[in-house]
Amino acid sequence: MTHFDEDHLGVTGDDGQLHEFALQVGAIYELGTPDENSSYEVAHSASIFLIDPQARVYAEFSPPHPPADIAGQFASKRQRYNQRL
Repeated sequence: MTHFDEDHLGVTGDDGQLHEFALQVGAIYELGTPDENSSYEVAHSASIFLIDPQARVYAEFSPPHPPADIAGQFASKRQRYNQRL
């Protein structure tokens, strides 16, 4: 994740862990061929998954991802989630 902003959160792990996670949330990904520096591209789904504290998918945000829309949807889903507690 070093190629992104330091505040960027994402899924990391070995191929087996990533495969299991992708199956659980319904995402897809593909690892590219490593180059001479052992760098590789990762092609993946563009959805953003909101995972609750029990590791369940609570919401999925499909593209496009306008920041204001995502912020509003996230606030609404968080409020709804907190009401359930």
